[in-house]
Amino acid sequence: MNESLPDVWVWKGNISGEYSVKAGYLWLKDRSSGHANLPGTSWSWIWKLKIPENVKFLVWLACHGSLLTNAVRARRGMSISSTCSRCNEDDETIWHCLRDCSEAKGIWISIGLWASSTDFVTTMDLELWFRLGDSFNSPLFFAALWWIWRSRNSFCMEQVIIPKPTVMSSIHSLLSVIRTGLTNVTFTASATRWIRWEKPPAGLLRHIYDFKARPWELLFKHTLREGNSCADLLAKRGASNLDLMTEYLTPPPELATALLADCMEIALPRI
Repeated sequence: MNESLPDVWVWKGNISGEYSVKAGYLWLKDRSSGHANLPGTSWSWIWKLKIPENVKFLVWLACHGSLLTNAVRARRGMSISSTCSRCNEDDETIWHCLRDCSEAKGIWISIGLWASSTDFVTTMDLELWFRLGDSFNSPLFFAALWWIWRSRNSFCMEQVIIPKPTVMSSIHSLLSVIRTGLTNVTFTASATRWIRWEKPPAGLLRHIYDFKARPWELLFKHTLREGNSCADLLAKRGASNLDLMTEYLTPPPELATALLADCMEIALPRI
């Protein structure tokens, strides 16, 4: 401290101590997002993720505090309440919406990521959380993140509840797309078709060979994979199996969600 120099105002948001419009903007942006957004911060890691483009955009919006949760909408004068519409237990911040709400938490628990790390459930650094998810199981994490946000919007904006089994099946469908490398697929806000497994007439499967043997002209129709996801999963499993034949006494574990969806006659989106 030099007592010979007069006192002056300094701006702590800039290393030079001088205020500028840019420095003020970055300071306000940091306060509104709750995330360190210092000059020079690069978000290029988001755009390098091997996930669909609109999932990347969701991550980018979250990191910038721009997801239109009820808390953000109330702060902008777009809503009279900041409370979560799904659980009515707390303000719907970005953290609450994507992780801490009981609805979101149930999804993370079901797919096994909730217990993957203490940091996963305690950190309040969004970039760290996204990077943790990317390091644990990137395709599964981001598929779940997308459908947690989609199901939230369906309930809050359209008053349509997407059942949890449907959300889980949709996560599985998106997971398959990401894992097969189709990362340039764009997922629209609403699916044009909803397809489910249709139970065949009684005795049809037992007598199908009899039908083929008769002097009839038969027409075989193609079934979309969303309408028979169990067969689709088994076919993919068989493609990587070198054995001539594999007999299952019980369904493989990865078939559980698809079987449950069939039993409940849940429709899946044809994207």
